[in-house]
Amino acid sequence: MHFPLDYHADPARGAISAWTNEMAPLSSAHWLLFDGLSAAAGNRIPTLMIHGPGCARPDNAKDVFERFSGPEELVWIEGEQIDFYDEPQQVDPSVAAIHAWFGKHLSAPGASRKERTAHD
Repeated sequence: MHFPLDYHADPARGAISAWTNEMAPLSSAHWLLFDGLSAAAGNRIPTLMIHGPGCARPDNAKDVFERFSGPEELVWIEGEQIDFYDEPQQVDPSVAAIHAWFGKHLSAPGASRKERTAHD
């Protein structure tokens, strides 16, 4: 990566003995070759994107977002990529945005949770 990943090296954050920090080599080709820009143009479902200037490839995130054709919202939060894993300054506003988004897009007007579950 082109930026320090202290999360993966710091035992107080992500470098814990239960996590081996490994990735299957066969998975690399799929995500390295995926063309998210082309795929974004066909997206018509409600989409919430949470990103920021310190995250991986912020200009690409904006390009992908601008190609969506369904209901969408971009929440731009300051912080580094890895901060979104465990830092309250990034996690808390992200969770609040997700909660509001799901409340808006997954709730049927006037339906109780039990009624929605029965029909989903």
